[in-house]
Amino acid sequence: KPGPLIRMEPGQKYKLTLRNTASDPSLKTNIHTHGLHIPGDGDADDITRSVEGGSCLDYTYDIPADHPGGTNWYHPHKHE
Repeated sequence: KPGPLIRMEPGQKYKLTLRNTASDPSLKTNIHTHGLHIPGDGDADDITRSVEGGSCLDYTYDIPADHPGGTNWYHPHKHE
């Protein structure tokens, strides 16, 4: 099932919480974005971060004021 549509505005900061609803803690995942000009580390778009099944993980996206408009996308990454 696709995730929800998220509309973001340049110059704004957004906090998203990923809830991994898998019942098995070994089923780890995260969120990865394409097209957003945000850091690839910390609590933004670091693909090495993961959340175990049954847990949550917060992301903070600080969208630069000069960020170009466009259609960007996000998806999960499975971790083992």
